[in-house]
Amino acid sequence: MTTLAPPTAAVGQKTTTASGGRSGAVAWMALPALAMFIFFGVVPLVGVLALSFTTWDGIGEIIPSGLEDLLVRLSREYPGVPLMVTENGAAFPDAVADPGRISFLDGHFRAAYNAIQQGADLRGYFVWSLMDNFEWAHGYHKRFGLIGIDYDTLERVPRDSYRWYRDVIRQNGL
Repeated sequence: MTTLAPPTAAVGQKTTTASGGRSGAVAWMALPALAMFIFFGVVPLVGVLALSFTTWDGIGEIIPSGLEDLLVRLSREYPGVPLMVTENGAAFPDAVADPGRISFLDGHFRAAYNAIQQGADLRGYFVWSLMDNFEWAHGYHKRFGLIGIDYDTLERVPRDSYRWYRDVIRQNGL
């Protein structure tokens, strides 16, 4: 088989709430769009770590160091394989002011930076999500977006986290 791209470890996180009110998380290895590449062997599927963190309804806790630990572990167990975080974010209340989301992203960006300083070859980091969307498990109730959507009018309203992330990109750092 011909490799279409250099090998990359596709590592992402997506949280969910376990049944019975217990907190829980499922570590997803890649966005659905990458699943096809993994299936056909273009991108190797490596490593998994389940993490729990706060959702806007108060279940779980935020543990950014878990991302750092995972990236460092993967870089040691699979030397020479570039890493990519394909999905990282959390749901917070629907409001323009969203300090919880900013804190979440800041903590995880710093964890990713720490992992790079320890030798992880992190090539990409994708925030989940640009805009509020339909979540299969929660419908339109969970708000993951840097941009909020009023589902009645379809108006898009940038949240404070959108402006914060814009500034991080502009200055290429925290």
